[in-house]
Amino acid sequence: MLLSPEEFARNWGTDLLIRLPAGLATAPIPKDSREFLVRAGLPAFIRYFPGSTDGVISFCRLGSGLAPVLEEETVGPPLPSEWSVYWIMGDEFFCNGAAWWCVHGPTGRVDRIDIEIDPPIEFVNSSAAHLASALLAASLWSERSSHSSTDWPSGVDRFKRELAELDPPCLQSDRYFWPVYLDFIRSEGPHLSAFEKGPREEGEQALRDGPW
Repeated sequence: MLLSPEEFARNWGTDLLIRLPAGLATAPIPKDSREFLVRAGLPAFIRYFPGSTDGVISFCRLGSGLAPVLEEETVGPPLPSEWSVYWIMGDEFFCNGAAWWCVHGPTGRVDRIDIEIDPPIEFVNSSAAHLASALLAASLWSERSSHSSTDWPSGVDRFKRELAELDPPCLQSDRYFWPVYLDFIRSEGPHLSAFEKGPREEGEQALRDGPW
C-alpha cells in the first residue's frame, strides 16, 4: 500500500527520518514529491547487506536541501550535462564504492546513480512516496523473514509480490534496483536478509566516513 507522509512517518518512526526543510524545498521537482519530502522525509540511516560487507544508505543530506548532481566533486571526466535534472536525496556506501539516490526533476521518479558501473543510472521507484513505502516494506519483511534456508526462496517471493503490488514499474526490468537486490539475496541466502533502521547519528557518521 502506498503510504501518505503521515502514515510513513508514524510507521518508520519520526525521530529516525530526515525531512527536507520547507524553506530549502526549491528544487524543480513535482509537487507531490516535494510535499512528501517536507512532510515526512526519508530514513536517516539504513543498513543492508548487498555483499560480504554492509551496505549503508543515508538520507541525512536532505536536511540541507536537495543537491544538484552536477555540483558533486568526482574523479575523472565531468558528469554528463543531461544529469542536470537529477537532485540528490541520499548517499549509499558499500565495500568498494558509493552511489547517489536521486529524484528525477521532470518526473519525480527515484533513480540510483553509480558512476562506476555501466549503465550508471538504475531505476528504483516511481516517486519518493513509492520509495518510502518500499523501504518500509523491506524493513518489515526483514524483521519477520524466516532464516530457514528451506523457506528462504518462498519468503523472498512473498516480498517480491509486495513490491509488485506497491509499485509495479520497479520490477519491470531485471536491471532495476529491487530485482537486482532480490535476485542477490535469493541466491545468497538468509544471512543477507537484514534491512535495518538506524538513527540520525549513524547516518551522519556514514556521510563523514564515506565508502572506505
